[in-house]
Amino acid sequence: MVSEETGLPAEFDDFKRSLERTLMETLPTKRWFGKKSSRIVSVSLRDWCTLSVEGAIYIYAFVDVETDENTLESYFIPLVTANDLERPSRDPHSIRGKLGSWILVDLVEAPYRSVALLEWLAKGGTLKTEHGRISFNSLGLNPHDTLFFKENISTGGVEQSNVSIFFDKKYFMKQYRHLAYGVNPDLEVPEFLTHVAHFEGTPEPSGYAAYDSDRGEALLFAVFEYVENSGDGWTHFTRMLNQNMGQQSRDSLLEDCSQLGYLTAKMHLALSRSMGDPRFDPEPASNRDVEEWRHTYEITLKATMQSCKKALHTDSTHKPLLEKLLKSTARLEGLVADSNLHILLQLTKIRVHGDYHLGQVLKTNKGYIIVDFEGEPLKSLEERRKKGFALKDVAGMLRSISYAANYTLISKRVSHNAVQGWVNQARSRFIDSYWNAVKTLRIVPSEKHDLINLLRVFEAEKALYEVRYELENRPEWVHIPLLALLQLR
Repeated sequence: MVSEETGLPAEFDDFKRSLERTLMETLPTKRWFGKKSSRIVSVSLRDWCTLSVEGAIYIYAFVDVETDENTLESYFIPLVTANDLERPSRDPHSIRGKLGSWILVDLVEAPYRSVALLEWLAKGGTLKTEHGRISFNSLGLNPHDTLFFKENISTGGVEQSNVSIFFDKKYFMKQYRHLAYGVNPDLEVPEFLTHVAHFEGTPEPSGYAAYDSDRGEALLFAVFEYVENSGDGWTHFTRMLNQNMGQQSRDSLLEDCSQLGYLTAKMHLALSRSMGDPRFDPEPASNRDVEEWRHTYEITLKATMQSCKKALHTDSTHKPLLEKLLKSTARLEGLVADSNLHILLQLTKIRVHGDYHLGQVLKTNKGYIIVDFEGEPLKSLEERRKKGFALKDVAGMLRSISYAANYTLISKRVSHNAVQGWVNQARSRFIDSYWNAVKTLRIVPSEKHDLINLLRVFEAEKALYEVRYELENRPEWVHIPLLALLQLR
C-alpha cells in the first residue's frame, strides 16, 4: 500500500540543511555527478515528496547544484529509511541523513526497497511533489511479476553515469540521477527499436517514471527486460587482453570485433527504415548538415583546447602531453579540410546511438546486445536526439577498441608497435563486417576508401570529446585520447 506522507516531522528544516551540507561533500565523489573539475558553491533542495510504503518512508529529493563556473545542474536523490538495514554502507561518501527518528540512506544502499517502484510502474499513477508531480507508466510490465521480487535483488553500475538495480535476472531498473529535461533517448530509442522496428539486439523497455515540473519533464527511472550476460564489452576485452596477447585471446577478440561490426550494422539498418515516424525516418543530408558537423568539430576542438589550458594548472602528470596537443591545434583544424566532407552529401541521416563504445554492449552466449542509448552526457537532450551520420557510432566503437588495447597493454609494458598492430587488425575486422552489411545503403559512402577517410575525422572529433570527458571525470585516463590525437595523421 502506497500513501503520500502529509505530516513531516518538525525537524524537516534541519534535515534539509543537513542534506544540503552532506551533498556538498559527497556529490563530487559520485560518478553520476557531472562537474568534478568544478567546485560546488551551493546545494539547495528545490523540490521533494515523502511517501510511506509498508512501514518504510521514502523521500524523493530534487536538488540544484551551483558551481564556481556559474553552472546550475539538477539531481535526483532518492532516499529511504534504513532502520532495518542489515549491512549499512561502510562508504564514508555514502549519502545519509536523519529526520526525526528516521535514518535515511540513498536508495541504492537498500535495493530491496526498489520493489515498490516496480509495483507503482506496473499499476501506473502519479505522486504529487511540493512543486510538481511524478508519473509512473507501464510499457508491458506485469504486475504479478513484482510480487516475487522480495529476494535476489542486487545493484550494479554504482560507478557508472546512472545507477542500476537488478530484479532476479528478469528486469533491471536504471535510476537517472542527473536530471535532463525533455525526451530522453535512453527510453525513446529502445522503445522504437523493440516495439516498432523489431530489432532484437537491445533489451525491451517495460516501464518508466518521469518528474514533471515548471522546468519540463525529466526521466527518473526506466525498467528494461534483463538479458543474461557475462558483463560489458569493455570488461570482456580488457580481461582477454590481459592474457598477455596469446594467440587464442587475440583470435577470439578479433572474432568479437566482427560480431560487433555486424551488430552495429543491424542497429543502423533498423534505424534507417522509414516507418512513418518523423522522429526516426531517415532524411537526406544537406549542405547545412555538413556545415553543422564542421561547426561541431570546430567547437569541440576549441572547447577541448580550453579544457587542456585549464588542466595545465592542475594536472602536472599530463602537462607535457597537454602542451603537445595545444601545439597541434592547426594540424587538427586541417583534418577537416583534408577529409572530403562533401561526400557526406551523398548520405542519409538517421538516429544514432550517439555514445557508442564497448561499455555500451553486453556479452551474451549469442554474441552482444546494445544498451544505454542516452547519448553523450556533455550534450543537451535536444542535441542527442538529432539525426546524424551513422559514421559517428562506427568511429565511437573503433575508438573504444583502441582505448581498451592501449589501456590494458601499455600497463603491461607491451610495445607500442605490438599494440598498434593488434588494433589495426581489430579495426579491419570491425569495418569489414560493418561495410559488408550496409554497403548498399546510403548511410555510408559508395566507396570503401571514402568511408575510411571520413572515419579519420569522425574519430578525431570523438577523441577530442574524450579528452574533455576524461578531464572532467577520470583525469588519470586522459593520456589515452591525448596520445591518439597526437598520433593521428
